[in-house]
Amino acid sequence: MIGRSCFCGTKEHKQKSVPNVSLSSSIIRKKSPKICRSSQIINNRDSVDIPAAGVYTFRGVSFFIHFWTCTMATFIPSPSVIEAAGNKPKIIQEFVGRVNSKTSALSLARMKSPGGWVEPGQIPAFDEYTLVLHGMLRVTTKHQTTDVRAEQAIIVPKGEWVQYSSPAEDGAEYVAVCLPAFSPDTVHRDA
Repeated sequence: MIGRSCFCGTKEHKQKSVPNVSLSSSIIRKKSPKICRSSQIINNRDSVDIPAAGVYTFRGVSFFIHFWTCTMATFIPSPSVIEAAGNKPKIIQEFVGRVNSKTSALSLARMKSPGGWVEPGQIPAFDEYTLVLHGMLRVTTKHQTTDVRAEQAIIVPKGEWVQYSSPAEDGAEYVAVCLPAFSPDTVHRDA
């Protein structure tokens, strides 16, 4: 078994041990870059026996790609409250994203919008996946208007004009996932 250390910021932890694995009765021996979640190359000098993640042939030469990854859970004890756009105050609690967890790959937020809330239209540079928990969220695009109710979801692809609102008296509570993460610079709201 092989164990390797890596450094994620100021924290050191052990990577998972990986047994020597044979492929066609031979061990593949290659240099293996070790990659942390932040995509920093930590060490690519060690030659180690590792399982092949993917074997490829190019011009008669076989090679493979394999990355060690750091596996360390990140606990998020509470969300950050983000200021919302719209005609009435709406609560945005970002759990994962650029503000609360410094994550740019995606954002995860719970929204609570009051009855009669409407936000400006936008053409976001991210895909948005929305699950309504309570109430009704109206999603208007250039092609359709959809009332999304509790236990229903909608996907709005990046580059599509969209406007969100909660016209019903009881408002709406919903979870939104943006991929990549929401940013005021990439939402492109109507002027």
